[in-house]
Amino acid sequence: MSQATNPVPVQQAEFDSAARTAIGWYAASTPEQQALLYADYAKASGSDISVSDYVKDAAEWPSMVEYLTDVGAIKPDEPKGLKEAFERYETAVQEYAVNESKGQLDVGKWAQRVLDVGLKPIVDVADRRKKRGQLVQQCQSSLNLACVGSAPTVDKCLRLYAVSQVYGSKEQPAAKLGIGKLRAFESTLFREKDGELWAFKDTIPEAQQTVLKEVWSKACTEALSATDVQDLVSAVLGKPLSASKETPKTDSADEVKPEASNPITEASSVKPEPNTTVEERKPEVAPENPVECAKRMASLPYGRPDSEMVWRNFGSHVALSEKDAAAFVHGLADAGRLQVLAQIAKTAVEAAKHLASAPKTVEGARKVA
Repeated sequence: MSQATNPVPVQQAEFDSAARTAIGWYAASTPEQQALLYADYAKASGSDISVSDYVKDAAEWPSMVEYLTDVGAIKPDEPKGLKEAFERYETAVQEYAVNESKGQLDVGKWAQRVLDVGLKPIVDVADRRKKRGQLVQQCQSSLNLACVGSAPTVDKCLRLYAVSQVYGSKEQPAAKLGIGKLRAFESTLFREKDGELWAFKDTIPEAQQTVLKEVWSKACTEALSATDVQDLVSAVLGKPLSASKETPKTDSADEVKPEASNPITEASSVKPEPNTTVEERKPEVAPENPVECAKRMASLPYGRPDSEMVWRNFGSHVALSEKDAAAFVHGLADAGRLQVLAQIAKTAVEAAKHLASAPKTVEGARKVA
């Protein structure tokens, strides 16, 4: 029974002799090229290709460079001027991104002005919402006519302008950044539905707000791509990165060493602050009794001027794990005894009566004003 043996390539001297005989351009090639050709043959011999078959195949090519390029032993020469052309292209892309952001920032600025002026005399919440929708649609129609199919939405322009107002400064204006970098910060803001004020989301504590502003500064001063900026923002918020789970690298010369503390990682571990401040509700141990939990749920938003907004944004801003969500639902069900539901209603009624005598809500403040 015969054993399989690994083919052994011939020595370079033997290969050299065979190549000079069979390949016309071999003798005129450089020693470096001849060494590359032998190395490729040695690799091919592992597939039972004999030296005679190899040189016969190579001889069909017009030159050493073309053959070595085809087998991947060398890279093809880059056309003269291609590198410079790509550099200019990259510059043009950055200029395009900045110009697009400037255009959308202007559209957002004046769309916001239209809303501020148009909604100023309207007090009723339902009327404000209806009028706002009409004004936004009017602005969108004008934008669509001007851009013919490639228009962004007015809402996106308004959000972009909000980013410029919350993050931008005279030294680091939003217009300095490209459209992709600005979009990275949009998810950190929200608009009060019955007003036109934009601010950080309630779920982003001050520690994270500070680090987000540091990310803004890095985006304005360092050579970061839009993806880099998005990853930095995601890292602060504790969200998955676009390409990997690792902290994105930057072009900064002052890279953070592994043993050094990373403020972005530290801020992402900060738990969101409660919906009420220390002055509004004293710290207490969360009760395990579902009825007491119901009382807390009903009373939590009250005493804040933005209580309506807290309830409205509860579902979109409060993230629960699957286990916590299941426990939350089971607690509300209360085994069909309706104690939780009754307590929520009772506490809400009591809180509403209390607020009626002290205008602390947005609507109460408006009536007093």
